[in-house]
Amino acid sequence: NFGACDIFYGAYEAGRPAMLGGNPEKGKRYFLEAMEKWPANWLTAVAYLQYYLIPMSDEEGFKEVFGKYYSKVDELHKALSWHPTRETSDEFSEPKLGVYQAMAAERLKIINKYKDELF
Repeated sequence: NFGACDIFYGAYEAGRPAMLGGNPEKGKRYFLEAMEKWPANWLTAVAYLQYYLIPMSDEEGFKEVFGKYYSKVDELHKALSWHPTRETSDEFSEPKLGVYQAMAAERLKIINKYKDELF
């Protein structure tokens, strides 16, 4: 599942404040562990941005994670495009991650559009 369960549990825990039964720090751990286990799945990092870093107003963490992934989004789009002689880097070579990567790329574009308003 390339980290889909970790994304769900991370979002579930981080998406609710402690007073409502959530545990944002536990959610953060889910995201960080998923990013370590599945480094090629960008959706784990984007979910970490969306469900933990932005709501917690962690500007430094946001800049670090966002910068790392957004700087390669054009390369990712090229890797997702079909072409008979297409060669991709190892980072984008897992064919089963295409849907995850496409969702991550689109979410990164949306976050980029509004990033000046976030912090």
